[in-house]
Amino acid sequence: MRLPTVTLAAVSLGYGRGGAAPRRATAMTPTSDIKWLYLDVNSYFASVEQQMDPALRGRPVAVVPVMTDSTCAIAASYEAKAFGVKTGMPIWEVKKLCPDIRLVAARHDLYVRFHHRIVEEIEKHVPITKVYSIDEVACALIGSERIRDNALSLGRKIKRGLIEKAGTCLRCSVGLAPTRLLAKVACNFQKPDGLTAIELHDLPDKLLVLDLRDLSGIGANMERRLRRAGIDSIAALWVIAPKHARKIWGSVTGERFWYDLHGVDLPERDTVRRSIGHARVLAPDYRYPNQARLVARRLTMKAAESAAPTRISGGRSRLTGQAGKQLSVGWRIAPLPVPGYIYAAPRDRTALAASRRAAWGGAHQNSVGLATPFDADIGRRR
Repeated sequence: MRLPTVTLAAVSLGYGRGGAAPRRATAMTPTSDIKWLYLDVNSYFASVEQQMDPALRGRPVAVVPVMTDSTCAIAASYEAKAFGVKTGMPIWEVKKLCPDIRLVAARHDLYVRFHHRIVEEIEKHVPITKVYSIDEVACALIGSERIRDNALSLGRKIKRGLIEKAGTCLRCSVGLAPTRLLAKVACNFQKPDGLTAIELHDLPDKLLVLDLRDLSGIGANMERRLRRAGIDSIAALWVIAPKHARKIWGSVTGERFWYDLHGVDLPERDTVRRSIGHARVLAPDYRYPNQARLVARRLTMKAAESAAPTRISGGRSRLTGQAGKQLSVGWRIAPLPVPGYIYAAPRDRTALAASRRAAWGGAHQNSVGLATPFDADIGRRR
C-alpha cells in the first residue's frame, strides 16, 4: 500500500501557556539519514534476576513487589511471556497460565547497579542523550554514525559490549531512525535481541503493520480519541494534516507527534519534574500499622534516592536533585479477596488520623510536613 508523500512547510510550534516562547522551524524537511539510536534492555528486571541466579535461566520468572498472590507481576521473563504472562497481571492469574512460574521479590538496588553498568558500557561507544527509564536510553548520532551501515555496526558493538559487561542474560533491542519516536518504534519491532533500522524511504509502509497503540504516546485514552475522530489505523493517522493532529490531541503535542512520525526531528521540550512518589500494595502480613510503617519508610527512602542527582559519564544528569518541601503519606483501604482477613476500618477521619499517629509515632511533629488524605472509599470485608 503506497500512501501519498507529504510535503512539509515551515511552521511555528508553540509550547502553550506557561511554556517557552514559540519556536519557529525554518526548514521542516525530514532528515535523509539515521539520527537516533534507541536501546531497550529486554525484560530487564527478570533478566537481571536470571543473570544473578543460574537456576532461573531458561525458566519462566515473574518479578513481584511482595511475595503474595494479591499483587501483580512487575516484570516477566520471555519464558513466562510465552505462556501469556504480562506485566501488571495479577499473580493468581499468572499461576493459572503458568503453574511452574518462579516468583522473585524485586531488588531495586540491584537493578540500579546493573543500570549503571549498562550506561557505562553504552557511553564507551556513543554518548547518551537521554535516559528515559532504568532500561531505556536514546543516543543522538552525528557525522558518519548516521550512515546506515555504520549505525548498524554501532548497534552490534553495543549489544556485544552489554553481554560482556552485564552478562549473557542481558539482551537488548536497538532501533535506528530519523527521530526518537521512530527509533523507539524500530526498537520494538524485534524482541528480544533485535536490531532494526527505519529510514525515510521505509515510511509509511513499514509502519502499516502496527496498531495505533504500538506507537509510543498513544495509550488507551488517546486511541479512543483518535477513533472518535475517524482514525482507526496508522494509515489513517499518516494522511491527516499536522494541524488536525494538534486539534485531536488538544495541544501542540499532537502536531509535534505528527512531525516525529513523519521523520522530522524536532528538539525535545524541557520539562520540570515537580514530584516523585512511590506506592505499594501491601501483602496481608503487612496490613497492620507497625508493619505498614516499615514499608512507608522504605518508600520514602526510594523517593529520596530518586530525587538525588544521578551522574553519568560526560557530566549529564538524569534527575536534577531538588529539595522537597512536603512529604505526603496516604493509604487506601478497600475490600480485597484475602480469605480469612477482616478489615476493622473505621468510617471517620478522626479514627483514621489516630491510627496514623500511632503507626508513625507523631511524625507530623518533625520538620517535614505530613499530609494524610483520607478520601478513599472505606469498607469492611466479612
